[in-house]
Formats: sequence, C-alpha cells, structure tokens
Amino acid sequence: MAGLCNEDIILISRMSALLVILADAVVDDLRRYRISNSIILAGLMLSLAVAVETLIFGNRDSGMGISKALGMVLDMFLGGIVSFAAAFVLYALKGIGAGDVKLYMVCGLLSGYRMSGKMLLYTMAAGVVIGIMEVFIRRKDVEIRRKDVDIGRKDVVKVWGREFHANHYSLGILAGNVVVMLQTGVNIWGKG
Repeated sequence: MAGLCNEDIILISRMSALLVILADAVVDDLRRYRISNSIILAGLMLSLAVAVETLIFGNRDSGMGISKALGMVLDMFLGGIVSFAAAFVLYALKGIGAGDVKLYMVCGLLSGYRMSGKMLLYTMAAGVVIGIMEVFIRRKDVEIRRKDVDIGRKDVVKVWGREFHANHYSLGILAGNVVVMLQTGVNIWGKG
C-alpha cells in the first residue's frame, strides 16, 4: 500500500473538520431545535483554514503544485455554492430550516463540488428515513410541550395547511455525510 499523498492528507483534514462541525450541529439541534450561527461561523472558519492549508501544501516544493491546490480550493468554493443553492430550494419548499441551509453550505465547502452531489443525495435520503422514524417515535397529531422548561417553539409545523412534526434534519445531514466519508475513506486507504 502506498503512503498518503498531500491531496489525501488535505481530504482527511477536510472530512475531520466536517465531522466536528456536524457533531456540534446535531447536539445543538437536538437540544434547541436550531443550529447556532456560531457553529456555522466555526465551520466557515475551518473551511478557510483548510483552504489556506491546501494552498500551503500546493506551494511547497514537495507538494502537489499550486495549480492543483487552486483547483482544490475552487472545488471547495463551488461545493459551497451548489450545496447552498440546493438547500435553499428545500428551504423555500419549507422542507428544512434556515440553519440546515447554512449547515449544507458548510458541508459543501468542506466536501467540495465533486462530492457535494453524493452528499446532497445521501443526506436527503437519510433525512427522509430519520423523519419517518421520528414520526413513529412521537405521536404526530399531538403537540408535545415540555412542562418543566419552555423551549420557545412548537414541535409541530404547518406546511401547506397540514401539520407535521418538526424533525432534526441535522441528523440526516450527519448520516449522509458519514456515508460519503466512509466511501471516500475506502478510496483513500484502498489505494495500492
């Protein structure tokens, strides 16, 4: 098995940063039914740090070359734009919340354009499965309210005049990204 090249190291750092941001977002979403802007800002800062790391590796003598590094940074930028645009469509259809749109953008930045299509597909599929599971776990026609603590929002949302349970879509985003990360890891470690 050959050693890891600089591109693989950068990809591993991108996936590691993404996993940290997603884990933090899921915990926040489960606690408060929202994703804090500070988590999104941390994701943007990590994306910037990874872009700088990519350019540094590309500029080194033993690196991959500055043109390849610039291509990887452009891939990150396009991934963020495409993911944000696709998530915004879901937001406009009242399928996800604003925090989920911003989280998708961070996911797109860190996964890149080439992986953003898979990421979007897998996260939507996982979001549907998790949403269905949440409906079966909770009673969908009854508004659940915590008596001891006022969480400041309802668990039921109205979409086109019908009531649905609000779900934690960040769980689907995490699950879909883990699938993409596992596929990417198999490709990296399976090189021979």
